[in-house]
Amino acid sequence: MTKLSRLVTVLAVFAVVVIGGFTYLAGVAQPSVQHVEKVLPDGQFPN
Repeated sequence: MTKLSRLVTVLAVFAVVVIGGFTYLAGVAQPSVQHVEKVLPDGQFPN
């Protein structure tokens, strides 16, 4: 029973880390895309 509960705990922690990582990446990616869309039409960064 302890092995099973340990496995469940490890999987739960792993799932939280993966979900947290995806949420972090999505949060980081979206503002940068919006920033690029806001900056480029103004012609401030032509490169």
